[in-house]
Amino acid sequence: MCIARRGYKPDLMRKDARCTLQFHAFRDFPDRPYKGHNYDCRSATAKGTIEILDRAKAFEAFGDAHEMFMT
Repeated sequence: MCIARRGYKPDLMRKDARCTLQFHAFRDFPDRPYKGHNYDCRSATAKGTIEILDRAKAFEAFGDAHEMFMT
C-alpha cells in the first residue's frame, strides 16, 4: 500500500488547477428488468479548473460549493 504524505493532493492542485470529476451509478434489477435489462449503468464526466477555498475565509462560498457537489 502506498501512503502519500499529508498535503500531497492540495500541492498538486496548486501546481495545476485542471481537474476532471467522474460520477458513476450502477443499479441492479435482478427481480424486475429495467428497459429490458437486469442492470442500469450511468455516468457523468465534468472537466474544469479547481479552486481551493479556505473554509474560514470563504465560509459561504465553501458551503455553496459543498452543497452543489453533494447535489
